[in-house]
Amino acid sequence: MPTARRAKCHFETTVQGKGGGLLEIKILGSGCSNCAKLEKITKEGIAQLGIVAHIEKVEDMQKIMSYGVMSTPALVINGVVKLVGKVPNKARLIEILEKELKA
Repeated sequence: MPTARRAKCHFETTVQGKGGGLLEIKILGSGCSNCAKLEKITKEGIAQLGIVAHIEKVEDMQKIMSYGVMSTPALVINGVVKLVGKVPNKARLIEILEKELKA
């Protein structure tokens, strides 16, 4: 029986804090150091807020461009691009996450 194959540079994880809430988050990027920084502070922000989030890292350029993103890293929350081409500080990232939880 054939098995599905995943792209070499793709991962998914779920991060759970203490509270409620669920966000679908995608980190778009080529695997550069800024992409890794965005992933790290995103996980830290989720943990600090105590929410549950499904995080997917997308490194496939066609998928990245399907979001209209031409500069990485980029942050997509619940299907909407929130940041492009920069890594925010943790306080700014938490603001973005909180706003999404209220939406």
